Formats: sequence, structure tokens, C-alpha cells
Amino acid sequence: MSGEDVLQEARRLVAGDRRLAYGTPVESMRRVAEWWTLADGQPHTGREVALLLALVKLAREHHRHGRDNLVDAAGYLLIASLCADAEQGAA
Repeated sequence: MSGEDVLQEARRLVAGDRRLAYGTPVESMRRVAEWWTLADGQPHTGREVALLLALVKLAREHHRHGRDNLVDAAGYLLIASLCADAEQGAA
């Protein structure tokens, strides 16, 4: 993207059209957390899902650089923050 840094691109993607396809990032991570909880019987949160997905992207980046790994990791960290805010508001 011309002139757009990794953090700007991540913020744009998190706030962008994906919401139409998948719902808000917080809702999406909550749904994944519900499935993970069903799969392994351990409680999971949307924040945890987002943090673990960021780690996947960082592991890929460690193996081989790809700008999209960094953009996605930054996006997942932003989503983790949104989930934390939502989870604290629900508590």
C-alpha cells in the first residue's frame, strides 16, 4: 500500500469491510472462543483467541518475512485490545 505503514494497514483492515462478512472482530473472536471451548472442554475468551492468532503470525514471520504476517499480527493485537475492553465491560 502506498505510504501506508503496517499499523495503519492493520487498523484499516480491522475496521473495514470484513465486518460485513464476519461481524465485528469482537463477535468473531467470541464465536471462535466458543468453538475452541467446545473442542477441548477448556474455557477460552475472544481475547485469548486473538492473542494466539497473533502468535501464529509471529511464528510465520520468524520462519520467513512477509509483510502480511506483520500486518495480521498487528491486527490481531488490536482485536485483542478490543476484546479485552468488551470483556471488562461485560464483567
